[in-house]
Amino acid sequence: MVMSSISQAEYDALLAKRPAKGWRQKARGLTNHRRSEMNKTEAAYGLELSVLKAAGKVEWFEFQPMRFKVGKDDSGRDAWYTPDWISMLSDGALEAVDCKGSGPIQEASYVRIRAAALLYPIRFIIARMQKNGSFERREI
Repeated sequence: MVMSSISQAEYDALLAKRPAKGWRQKARGLTNHRRSEMNKTEAAYGLELSVLKAAGKVEWFEFQPMRFKVGKDDSGRDAWYTPDWISMLSDGALEAVDCKGSGPIQEASYVRIRAAALLYPIRFIIARMQKNGSFERREI
């Protein structure tokens, strides 16, 4: 029951216009895209990996083939980190690459990458897309 001076029809019309669930996160740019769906930055890095494979520097790569348990979150549930790309270099070394745009990196994202880097014996890389479309890679 509505406790105001508007009619039920006006109230229903207002409810129909309200933003979808999660609108606050979307407004702050905090939404995650669906798992196993590439965004434009990840797709661009995939093209770069294809070029490196053709040049013989990368033997194998795949989009989100595995995830790493990195501890527990505040509510006691398991916390996981899923890198965007896993690649095997020509020397046999494995790299887990997280692609980022040119904006700031969220602290929670960086913490999970850092935790995975401390727990697992592979290289963890943050690849940031530059304004010119190239990637700057930094090992964690």
